[in-house]
Amino acid sequence: MYAIVEEGGRQYQVSVGQTIKVNRLAAKQGDEFVFGKVLLVKDASGVKAGPDLLAGVSVTGRVTRLERGPKILVFKKKRRKGYHKSQGHRQDLSAVLITAIGGVVEPAPGPVPEDEPAPGVAPADESASAPESESSPEAAQAETVASTEESVQPDGDAPADEAAPAEETAPSEENAPNDEAAPADESDPKDDTAPAE
Repeated sequence: MYAIVEEGGRQYQVSVGQTIKVNRLAAKQGDEFVFGKVLLVKDASGVKAGPDLLAGVSVTGRVTRLERGPKILVFKKKRRKGYHKSQGHRQDLSAVLITAIGGVVEPAPGPVPEDEPAPGVAPADESASAPESESSPEAAQAETVASTEESVQPDGDAPADEAAPAEETAPSEENAPNDEAAPADESDPKDDTAPAE
């Protein structure tokens, strides 16, 4: 069993008996500490994540040591200016022994909505109409083609696209080429789009 907790802007995967080092806590050595934000718990029943599943979950630990991390050197320099600065840093840490992960509250299964069937059970309405809906893809495509042919020839004499001539629309300003700036010369040797004589 393990849990993922967040403390001090960092996430830690913890299990019972494990010691982790976190940024200095307000608790003193030997005090109990309860982690405020539990993000995920994995136990024998599975993985639980989310605030609705983890409402009653808590991870507790005991502060075993207050210590400092390794020294980090910070060196700043600006070339040709005679400026250089050296500074060190050691982070204050708390070592926490995880003592318990518990309080998992399972949500009660809610009622199944009427429009959604229970898992593994087919509703009675759909079982009667199943042969109609499970027709072959070829039959469905033939029905679609037949319906589009009817809509294409409304009067029977001419197809719909011949009955009404299509109007050419001017291209929008965004897609239109900028012909106003430089008119194309038909005798331009670089222009491949000029009509051949």
